[in-house]
Amino acid sequence: MFGFIAAAGTNTEEHRLLSWELSSTLDIEKADSKIGLVVGISVSGFVLLIVLVHTIVVVWSRKQRKKKDRDIANMISINEDLEREAGPRKFSSHRELGEEGFGAVYEGNLKEINTMAAKERVLNEVKIISKLRHRNMVQLIGWCNEKNEFLLIYELVQNGSLNSQLFGKRPHLLSWDIRYKIALGLASALLYLHEEWDQCVLHRDIKASNIMLDSDFNVKLGDFGLARVMNHEHGSHTTGLAGTFGYMAHEYVTKGSASKESDIYSFGIVLLDIVTGRKSLERTQEDNSDSESNEKSLVEKVWKLYGKQEEMTSSVDEK
Repeated sequence: MFGFIAAAGTNTEEHRLLSWELSSTLDIEKADSKIGLVVGISVSGFVLLIVLVHTIVVVWSRKQRKKKDRDIANMISINEDLEREAGPRKFSSHRELGEEGFGAVYEGNLKEINTMAAKERVLNEVKIISKLRHRNMVQLIGWCNEKNEFLLIYELVQNGSLNSQLFGKRPHLLSWDIRYKIALGLASALLYLHEEWDQCVLHRDIKASNIMLDSDFNVKLGDFGLARVMNHEHGSHTTGLAGTFGYMAHEYVTKGSASKESDIYSFGIVLLDIVTGRKSLERTQEDNSDSESNEKSLVEKVWKLYGKQEEMTSSVDEK
């Protein structure tokens, strides 16, 4: 309640209120209360953020330590398993030569067997690779574990990869006899993996760059980093998509289920590489695409020509 009082004694006067201002301690208290609330919320939020960040860092650090511990334990386990094997032996690394499709290549003079060796970084399935033995597979000679890097030592193949022979900077004109020999050697390696070993091995990355050739152009299939093992009675192995586009079967791309058939499909694409001298995926100029380049599948091109009953000119014969 508000009131106004004025006095003029016994005389009569007129008083008018022209303006007035009201101040109250309640407004000051409310403002202080709001400021305190804002400050309190801000400080609490900041503290909560710090706690959250700290928690995330701690959890992430623990996961990294656990992962590192698991990696070390796995490496120790692999080392112990390989040391028990009769074949592969432990060596020290030398200088790196360069890069191949299957990994880094190193030079090493293995005096114990009087030969040169190529070292590639191990990717997967070390135990399986160490047990496989076939004349058309790259021979595992030994292994090296230094500076937290695990390397496998394979025999040196003088003629490099099929990819470099067909599509390298200086491609070679391979005779039909040699091309037939390469196809037959690759087929023999796949038969061993699928049917003749104790279990079925799905390579999952059959391609020209993983097919090595020795001095006599004998096939040496390599890079088992994506390989998977299953019992012979199983038809397929669901692994998720992995491999090289252009060499993967359609059902494998859509379902992620690897099988003997998907490996054979890749083998078929390699046969097309060998016969035509063309890559599985090529940059082409379409007639009505304003000179824009497109990737075209070799399989699609072959099927198109087959439907028209036309033949594809081999680029191998054109060289």
